[in-house]
Amino acid sequence: MPQLRTTTIPAPVPAGGRQLNAAHLYVANPVTREAATDVHARLATALEGAAPGR
Repeated sequence: MPQLRTTTIPAPVPAGGRQLNAAHLYVANPVTREAATDVHARLATALEGAAPGR
């Protein structure tokens, strides 16, 4: 069975993902909009937890 691993990535990676995802927050499809909102929130949480200077 595969195991999950934790990794550290530079803060610009989730920041860039959040910017790319932002366009999907305003689409007409409610399922896409809901998924985009969830991803956006998760990326924001990851950025808030980033170490200073990352």
